[in-house]
Amino acid sequence: MFKIAVNPTYTAEVKVDVPTDNGKTVQRVFEAKFKRPTQTELDSIYKRIKDSELSDAGLIDEVMVGWSAVADEEGTALEFNPANLAALLEIHPTRPTIVQTFFSTVHGAKRKN
Repeated sequence: MFKIAVNPTYTAEVKVDVPTDNGKTVQRVFEAKFKRPTQTELDSIYKRIKDSELSDAGLIDEVMVGWSAVADEEGTALEFNPANLAALLEIHPTRPTIVQTFFSTVHGAKRKN
């Protein structure tokens, strides 16, 4: 049975391969909570990306509404807020990985530039 009512958000595992010494990477994993876009909202997102009106950071601001398993250097869980999100997005390649994860969860669509 297909129910018309769905949760307004969903979570997805984000696996970020963070570069380390000697060309190696270490995988860091957290759960991102995304707003579930309607088809109309998704169409708008694709159009704004195609028209260069929506950046990766702008998309994340629009669709990411929470997280779990994100901590500071001492291992203390960090609250999802604009300052902590900005700090997370500064760790390359977290930003493109979140975007890729989001698009892979919405009907397997690929991001268009």
